[in-house]
Amino acid sequence: MKTVAPALALVASLTAPSMVIAQSAPPANAPPVVDNAPRSAACVITKAMTCKPDGSCTAATSIGEIKLPMKVTVDFQHRVLMSTDSDGFPVASPIGTLVGGDGKVVLQGVDRGVGWVMHGSRSDLQVSFAMTSHNTVLAAFGTCEIENED
Repeated sequence: MKTVAPALALVASLTAPSMVIAQSAPPANAPPVVDNAPRSAACVITKAMTCKPDGSCTAATSIGEIKLPMKVTVDFQHRVLMSTDSDGFPVASPIGTLVGGDGKVVLQGVDRGVGWVMHGSRSDLQVSFAMTSHNTVLAAFGTCEIENED
């Protein structure tokens, strides 16, 4: 049985071997989606680096098994980040927290023990993305294009 790469395949490089898990919807009492949020954003992560506790950081040419640039869709309405793994299968990570204002948005989630945060801005469409696990931090950067805006 094929396993699903966790958290947009980003977690693959930071965690133990993958296993199939069910993704859950946000809780019924989850805060509302950011005011005036678009339905989705298409993001391309173009640069990344991993850092270790000794202070060493290394430029990354891939995130997990996915070579950069990596495409990610942010679905604000369904509160999920989506991408494809190296075999072309879809992967998703639920958005646990979604807050914003003044043209900025911050997304946060946890997927199988790995925490992640994504910060974007409508003014310049730049995005930063960070993941943390035991003894590794991944920092990544790219751009997003707003889709399906009413």
